[in-house]
Amino acid sequence: MIKLSSKEQIDQWLTSQNLTMVYFSGARCGACTAIKDKLEQLLGGYRQIACAEIDGEINKALAVQYGVYAVPLLIIFIEGKEVWREGRYLNFSQLQDRLARYQQLLSEAEGVNLNAD
Repeated sequence: MIKLSSKEQIDQWLTSQNLTMVYFSGARCGACTAIKDKLEQLLGGYRQIACAEIDGEINKALAVQYGVYAVPLLIIFIEGKEVWREGRYLNFSQLQDRLARYQQLLSEAEGVNLNAD
């Protein structure tokens, strides 16, 4: 998971990937660390999904630009457009189902199998 800290970095990163996730966290947030570990584990099965982390406590202005007022919060983007966001109580089963569905849709649209398996 790469770390981003500016709007320019995020914009460039979002446009360079088809399916991306941005994870807003905080260094003083215990739940953020636990969720990050689970996210990284989950993403091991989805090599074509890029994920970046933004420290919302340090980058407050950037977090506000994305409507993030509390951490942890995860936003999923497809081709640079937000399609889903979830904060605080992240349901990993639901997230996995969404990622599989989004990946399937992109795969069908591109005629390419993006699944890691």
